[in-house]
Amino acid sequence: MRIRIDRLLITTFVVLVNLFIPNAFSAIPIEKNAEPFTLSVDSPYNFDETVKRVQEAVISNDFRVFPDRYLEQGLTDDFSVNERQLVIRFCHFGKLYKALKIEPRLGVVLPCKITVLEEEDGQVQIIYINAEALANVFDNKHLATEAQGIAENYSDILDEVLL
Repeated sequence: MRIRIDRLLITTFVVLVNLFIPNAFSAIPIEKNAEPFTLSVDSPYNFDETVKRVQEAVISNDFRVFPDRYLEQGLTDDFSVNERQLVIRFCHFGKLYKALKIEPRLGVVLPCKITVLEEEDGQVQIIYINAEALANVFDNKHLATEAQGIAENYSDILDEVLL
């Protein structure tokens, strides 16, 4: 039991750091042949258009949208926050409840966020959690099935954004 908890804490730390510093641990494998915990795609649109399209796609896929937050918000003073790094937060309470009933520890790393980043060269990235890789951390075969559905939700959202 102690080993599973330690592994979960380490993995949670890696996931959280990866959300704030994309690819921070890309050279450090958690397990041999492990899938990455975050995925990203380049947007063909500018930052503002990408954010708008993500928000619209999230809503059209029956998710409730919460107020957006800048990635650095609360970590630095308000004048230093990079406003071209935005976290779009959303949730589908029915799906969340179902997943938490299967695996209550999932509450530590809820996967209801998409981050939109604009690089210095103007390229815009969309970063999101790899739900299936995250589910593998919990070693719960029932959660793995639910994670496939969450991954499909992300895929549907991204398909809509990138069209």
